[in-house]
Amino acid sequence: MIVIITENKFKSMVTKMVGYDLSNRIEMITSWENLTGSEKRNVFRDRKDIFNHYQNIYGPMFIFSNFKGHNYLVQNQKGQLWFIVDTSNGIEIDYYDFLQMLNIDMLGISLRKIIDEFAEE
Repeated sequence: MIVIITENKFKSMVTKMVGYDLSNRIEMITSWENLTGSEKRNVFRDRKDIFNHYQNIYGPMFIFSNFKGHNYLVQNQKGQLWFIVDTSNGIEIDYYDFLQMLNIDMLGISLRKIIDEFAEE
């Protein structure tokens, strides 16, 4: 049996699982200027060259804003490898732990799918 989920139904299902709407909470980061001072300091130690290196090699990053009181910087690095860091303290978070924080770990929904559906470009 094939089940087809429309975009609206998908977003509604994810919103119910997460507990709030992720629309307007995921922003694409493509330049140093898109980051706040604390994100620059805590994640990249105020080193624009490191940020540019990651951008040039792996592409855009995404900020999950105000999620459980924190902001998270997320970047897909080579297929299944993800860079996820809490911007308040610079601590890296495991991909599966992050999915669990989103309450979507048991649904089989990838972080890439969440970003594709909810991110603002």
